[in-house]
Order: sequence, then C-alpha cells, then structure tokens
Amino acid sequence: TTRSQSVSALLIGAAVTRVGALPAGLQHLRVPAQRYQVFAAPTGQPEQVGALWQHIWALPLPRAFVADFERYKPGGEIDVLVGLQP
Repeated sequence: TTRSQSVSALLIGAAVTRVGALPAGLQHLRVPAQRYQVFAAPTGQPEQVGALWQHIWALPLPRAFVADFERYKPGGEIDVLVGLQP
C-alpha cells in the first residue's frame, strides 16, 4: 500500500487507562500495538510538523498503514510515530 492508496482520519484525543460512558459525539479509539518508528519535530515548533511528515513520506519505510499518530508532550516536544510492518 502506498500513501496515495491509504485512507486516513483525524482524531484528537488523550491517553486514558479505561473507557467508560462517553458523551454524545465522542468516540474511543484503541491504538494498536505494533512497531513504530519515532521522529522528533523541533521542540516548541509545531509549525514544523507538516515538514516532518513530508520528510517521512519521502522515506522508503516498511509502513503498516494501520495507525500513525502525533504525540504532543508538555514542554513543547512533538513526536510523530509511524507504524511499521512486523
């Protein structure tokens, strides 16, 4: 599968230890356990995340195309985690 053949969705969320009843309009997503390659964006520069994705898309990675995500940490650190094939 290539990036141009993949289907993507955007979900903004937070890590939780358990899921209870959710308010209307909210949903729960479990990020699957898989191998991830982690790419760090420059700290405190969220505007650079798009350029980082462009760099990632140009790499010959064995991508799984199951779940990729961005992790925003306190202190301005941003990681992009790309799921890899086993």
